[in-house]
Amino acid sequence: MQLMEKIEKSRQEMISLSQYQDLTSEPVVTAITRLDYLISEFQRVY
Repeated sequence: MQLMEKIEKSRQEMISLSQYQDLTSEPVVTAITRLDYLISEFQRVY
């Protein structure tokens, strides 16, 4: 899976989770952290 695809999948997961859970819940924070890492990787590479 390409980096952009991983970013998009992670973004969709974060949006989905945040619709039903608090933004401070562990699953949402984990998704945000993963998305942040992927975006940082993208910025580093490109």
